[in-house]
Amino acid sequence: PFHDSTDVDIVVRSRDHVDFYTHKIFLSYASSYFKCHFLLPPKDSYRSQNTFHIMNLEEDARTIDMMLRFCYPRSCYPEEPQLDGFDAIKHAMQLAKKYSL
Repeated sequence: PFHDSTDVDIVVRSRDHVDFYTHKIFLSYASSYFKCHFLLPPKDSYRSQNTFHIMNLEEDARTIDMMLRFCYPRSCYPEEPQLDGFDAIKHAMQLAKKYSL
């Protein structure tokens, strides 16, 4: 669901080079980390390509997909994040802590 470039203003790129077309407003509301990050001047991990800004993250595509599903309202992407087992829940909690979700 994060591959539609209509009306997006930032691309979140995973460490395995998968691009997620996202909206700053949803990320900012869900995470104080992103809210503060978007207020800072661009740096190496946040560069412009065409009309989109690209924000490189350390996580893989599966992890970023899970994180974005927590950030977006269910009305946008009704599929729940996949938390199949204790390790996935633990990983989601670590991600929530890292990005202040």
